[in-house]
Amino acid sequence: LKAAATESRLHADDLTTPTFTLSNIGSMNVGQTLKPVLVPPLVAMGALGRIQRVPRFVEDDDDGANPSDKNTVVATNILHVSR
Repeated sequence: LKAAATESRLHADDLTTPTFTLSNIGSMNVGQTLKPVLVPPLVAMGALGRIQRVPRFVEDDDDGANPSDKNTVVATNILHVSR
């Protein structure tokens, strides 16, 4: 398939049978995971959840003089990916 595309020999019929599907489940409010039903010739499915802002610890790059200041809590965006 890659060779045909590189050599400009790719036709619409070459793209009609998917083998991988990517879904956005974050907008459906169904949680963070998905248990897909794969129907041949589909061989895999990935699902993207909702972006969430959560607290995370990060290590400070200091000289270590004050051990209580080694970690800082920052707001971080995460995206759950189900496969």
